[in-house]
Amino acid sequence: MRVDILHARGPARRLPVLLRGEPEPEDLMLALTHLRGDAEALTLEWADGTVHRISWRVLRDRCPCATCANVPAKASSLGGFDLLPVLSFAETQPLKASGMRPLGNYAYAIQFSDGHNTGIYSLDFLRSLGQEIASQP
Repeated sequence: MRVDILHARGPARRLPVLLRGEPEPEDLMLALTHLRGDAEALTLEWADGTVHRISWRVLRDRCPCATCANVPAKASSLGGFDLLPVLSFAETQPLKASGMRPLGNYAYAIQFSDGHNTGIYSLDFLRSLGQEIASQP
């Protein structure tokens, strides 16, 4: 499966790095040179040479949208018993990305196979998440 990453000029395989003068180190950290999605994950290559691979499941579970960020850690309960969530058919299927589009020069919106599409994944957030995953054993 291939995830199309849409740009104003259509699907892109390579993203230009637009920097003026001598770049600051933090500019290089947040400048993407390549972005690729497959059936399992998103691969990000940064201008400083760092490569991160983040699974769609991790991206979905760490969605920064207001709805996802405010979900209580524990499901609601009734009389001391935890209630089971009601899942849609799409939520029972393996999670994957069905689309991705840039939002300005700072973020991407990802549409997931479960229908969720409101998260704005900033380059800073993606870089931090990639570093967090890379540091785990």
